[in-house]
Amino acid sequence: MQGSTSLKSMSPGLQRVAARAKQYPGTRQQSLAHHINVDAMRRVYQRMRKDAAVGVDGVTWEAYGVNLEANLQDLHERLRTMRYRHQPIRRVHIPKENGSTRPIGVSNVASVYLRFLVSLLESLMSFGLA
Repeated sequence: MQGSTSLKSMSPGLQRVAARAKQYPGTRQQSLAHHINVDAMRRVYQRMRKDAAVGVDGVTWEAYGVNLEANLQDLHERLRTMRYRHQPIRRVHIPKENGSTRPIGVSNVASVYLRFLVSLLESLMSFGLA
């Protein structure tokens, strides 16, 4: 993922949530899920690494973008209706200098979206949400 989450990269709704959190520290928001929409997901797509390794589904950043709007709508609907299921993570072994290998897990594009969206919400919490 390129760059870090900042107020400038957030939707206006999330910016208002962050401002309220700063103004009223210690208050709790009941739900932030309604701020995660297709527009937010589109911004995430633009910030993703274009050369990232592909997950178990074999879909690259470029291939996901060929039908981007339909893919984002589908992913958003699955999230909204709680039908999203994380796909298995592809295990890759990276060679180390001492001859051994280090295992890493490679997620698919949709999982990277969700990981970024979670980090976005976590950054809101750093503004004062409990």
